[in-house]
Amino acid sequence: MPKCKTNALHLPLLLVITGRPGSGKSTLAAAVAQHLGWRAIHRDDFAVAHTTGLIAHQDVNAAFFDAVFTHLATGRCCVIEAAFQHARWVAPLTAATEYAQVALVRCTIDQALALARIEQRMTIDPTRRSLHHDDAYVTQMRQQQTAPMWDSIHMELPTLNVDATVPVVANVSAIQTFVASLSNKDIKK
Repeated sequence: MPKCKTNALHLPLLLVITGRPGSGKSTLAAAVAQHLGWRAIHRDDFAVAHTTGLIAHQDVNAAFFDAVFTHLATGRCCVIEAAFQHARWVAPLTAATEYAQVALVRCTIDQALALARIEQRMTIDPTRRSLHHDDAYVTQMRQQQTAPMWDSIHMELPTLNVDATVPVVANVSAIQTFVASLSNKDIKK
């Protein structure tokens, strides 16, 4: 895997792709990583390892960030993806700023489209259905006519909001421009 372009302090870039369930994070992360020639690390892969008994549930997040930090220690950029919520993820993302320049890409989406995507994946991929607790999420969305509370990451990090209803290729292009702008800036420690 090629080394990525780093900033003036030679820290790799950790591109965090986040958003509500059904916002297209996994698809976008894979496309961005492929386009940039970087590794994509998906939290779902670690949750699958948990369901097969390879790691304990309480260790899923720790195993995920151990993999991220190990990759960053090689000086290589990477894309990570999960439905990161502030309270759960602020500590490991803050720790990541010691190893990398961290930037956020937040996927935004209309609630009705997110619900349709979730319902579609429930029928297509039963594994994802159980990993994401999709049944409970959909039930809550239908009963309350609103999405369950989701607390987006709100750290002082470079952030790009992308509209997950536009074609992935358009968002990949916007993210490439965003990443290029970051590699030319110093990091404040």
